[in-house]
Amino acid sequence: MPAGPTQMERLYLNGCQKLRADALIRAVRKRGESLRELELSDCLQLDEEVLLAVAECCPRLTRIAIGHAFKAKPETLTTLCRALPHLLFLNLTRCQQLTDDALQMVVHSCPRVRTLLVAGCDRLTDASMQTVAESLPGLHVFSVKDCRSMSDQGVRHLVRHCRHLRSLDLSSTAITAKSVSAIASYLCSRLQVLKLSFVAQLPEAVLLRLVNNCRRLKEIHLFGLKNDGLLEQLAKLKPGLDIRK
Repeated sequence: MPAGPTQMERLYLNGCQKLRADALIRAVRKRGESLRELELSDCLQLDEEVLLAVAECCPRLTRIAIGHAFKAKPETLTTLCRALPHLLFLNLTRCQQLTDDALQMVVHSCPRVRTLLVAGCDRLTDASMQTVAESLPGLHVFSVKDCRSMSDQGVRHLVRHCRHLRSLDLSSTAITAKSVSAIASYLCSRLQVLKLSFVAQLPEAVLLRLVNNCRRLKEIHLFGLKNDGLLEQLAKLKPGLDIRK
């Protein structure tokens, strides 16, 4: 018997800024049943109708990226995530209408998520960090880069509950040395990538303790840190550590 048509499991359309909403909807309706991964970040025509079509037609998705979905209302994001119970990877980078309340509903709808990216969602506060900490204890990758209301209080909740974190991006947030100390204490056994670029208060002693404690740390981002002597000490303390500066 002739083989049936090949089912599409992955559809990556990131950056297709001229792709119209009606074309996105047709693609989702045609291929949605078999899709496991869908990436639509930076598709400027991504609107409410597209996201609702994804919710209706793509029940098997384990990965979705809708970064820069400026038109996405909080209630639509919630509806979308409630319809995708198998999600493991969720990218909501710079979905600027996302609020603490909306994120709470999103993470409650997706308890299996292991990667959560909410960088640049500047309406989020420490309340969201606490929600993530309590709702997603198995989280592996988390980014709140450029969420400038995130502080030590939120990080303290996160690291106490999410002990499986392997990659954490806190760049350009309001954290201080207290957060770095908490990371060194609670995430020392699994953390592999830590991004602390443009964090204002990073004393030498705290960074040295962090690198010494986190035995699996492979990569650290310290853009904006103007202390070449400290960077040299870190490199000597852990040879092979990838220090981005």
